[in-house]
Amino acid sequence: MARSTQKVFEDHAMALASGDMDKLLADYAEDAIILTLDGSYIGKEAIQAFFEGSSASMPNLQFTPGGLAVEDDTLVVYWSADSDTVSIPDGVDTLIIRDDKIQRQTVWIKAVPK
Repeated sequence: MARSTQKVFEDHAMALASGDMDKLLADYAEDAIILTLDGSYIGKEAIQAFFEGSSASMPNLQFTPGGLAVEDDTLVVYWSADSDTVSIPDGVDTLIIRDDKIQRQTVWIKAVPK
């Protein structure tokens, strides 16, 4: 049985918090896209590079959930975060989840260097 949109997101959030790259990537479709204002990351290899780069530039990043809305295969989440090098007072992701996998994701953050 396929996971719900919210369950895929919950599993994804747990993998992100634990730093388990294998579990994190398992949530994405092979041809998934992450779209940011800095560029697009297409496919699991590019998505892995995105997360590894984010981890390197924002060590010890800790997320705080803000709000969540789900409608069918689409989810939007508002969050904040803090790391050793940057504070993120505002972050918004939108995910489209189909066939038990994240197909598309947008990421927007307001980062404040420390």
